[in-house]
Amino acid sequence: FSTQARVYQSVLNQSTGDRLRGYGRARLGGTRAFWDSKDGILHQLIMVHSGEIAEFERIFIGDIAVNYVEDSGWVVTEPFGTPENFTDSLARVQTKPGGDHQNAFGGLADAFGVWTDEHRLKGIACIYVRFYAPDEEDFIKVFPEGAQTAIRCDALLSLIEDPRTGTVAYSDNPAACIMDYLSHPDGYPGTDRSDIYVPDFAAFADLCDEKVQRRDGDWEPRYRLWGVYSLQEDPKGTLRRMLATCDAELY
Repeated sequence: FSTQARVYQSVLNQSTGDRLRGYGRARLGGTRAFWDSKDGILHQLIMVHSGEIAEFERIFIGDIAVNYVEDSGWVVTEPFGTPENFTDSLARVQTKPGGDHQNAFGGLADAFGVWTDEHRLKGIACIYVRFYAPDEEDFIKVFPEGAQTAIRCDALLSLIEDPRTGTVAYSDNPAACIMDYLSHPDGYPGTDRSDIYVPDFAAFADLCDEKVQRRDGDWEPRYRLWGVYSLQEDPKGTLRRMLATCDAELY
């Protein structure tokens, strides 16, 4: 239901960038919370989503989807590195999903005194990337956009409540997404959970999950909702686009 996908996939240098929140799957850039170099290493920390997300599925450096060692973050995809010699990699990637209890990125706090262990970015899903300078003749091959090489991700977004079970987890069921948007503090203003008749949303969730057969013979849910909204957008417009994904009306 997003209307500005190019904007949401951009990586921006802004002191007060838009806060973004979304449902289902999306490819996101974000706003740099930190961007500086030291001892030949470029450090950048990118805030991609307001609120905890379910999972970072893939990380892109430029247009290349990369694999990396889970604990250390060393990238093992060429041209940045290889599985055999990953400690010689030219990039490291670490992520945090935005939980309220997440810690600061230790590498950033160690490198720059201005960033401390208290800079935890609680409630913000974020990506910390380090670029290491290659040999001069290889620089353009590895980082064709130089220091401005973009970092993006494919992610499973907000954790929301299923109106049928009360379970909080990832879901792209439109009934669950719309119920969350209506009652969330960063969603539609002026409504809360007490305004919602949950049994109707539960019944509609079942309808959204009905399996329909595609032309190729596979089956999929009747309706799904994927998209991102800015907290600066008109809430009525956001809600209207969400309802359009499942041919729904509110009453």
